[in-house]
Amino acid sequence: RDIAAGILAASVKGRTGERYILGGHPMTYQAAFQLFSDAAGRSKKARTAPAWLVRTSGRAAGLLGAVTGGEYDVNSASAEMSILPHHFSSAKAVEELGYSFRPVEDAARDAWEWFTANAYA
Repeated sequence: RDIAAGILAASVKGRTGERYILGGHPMTYQAAFQLFSDAAGRSKKARTAPAWLVRTSGRAAGLLGAVTGGEYDVNSASAEMSILPHHFSSAKAVEELGYSFRPVEDAARDAWEWFTANAYA
């Protein structure tokens, strides 16, 4: 809902050629996955792996895919991307478009309810 409202605001208030990040609360991958697990009513604890293990797993999956002709969710590119620091800010969208976003816990819970109501989970 917040993203849809942001898109509509960009169509009305956005400056031509500009780009706006319609994100929300800054979180680590671990915190995000824990939030998703909690929203889904799962009791799993989100954990992190050391960079060397992630990198090795990505390379191993890439090699296995080359041998079997398959493609796996984890590969060297996804592994490398997952260990890079990422930071995105919605400050420009907040300032220029009036973009706002709800508490992240509410958004995660609402999304999970929508996915289950529509047979996606």
